[in-house]
Amino acid sequence: MPAMPLQSTDGHRHPPNRMSPADLRSRETAQYIADMILELRNMAKSEQLGTLQSLLELAYYEAFTAAHKVEIPEGESEYIASLEADVKRVEKRASNAG
Repeated sequence: MPAMPLQSTDGHRHPPNRMSPADLRSRETAQYIADMILELRNMAKSEQLGTLQSLLELAYYEAFTAAHKVEIPEGESEYIASLEADVKRVEKRASNAG
């Protein structure tokens, strides 16, 4: 049986927090860099420095992506596959009944 995702009191599934202190620090640093780049990008935009603005946007997206990585919790892929199989069985029954 696949691992069931964690349920919180708000009814949403939340993965366990397994992030190491080094990973957390890295993400916080990436977020700080993204914030600083966004300020520079806004300055470039206000001065109509289009090429520089575009390069800073690219750097911002890279830093933002590093800060907001999504990791799939262990067992989640199997759980989703089991849900998909359940849906297919129900759809097949419904089409045979109709």
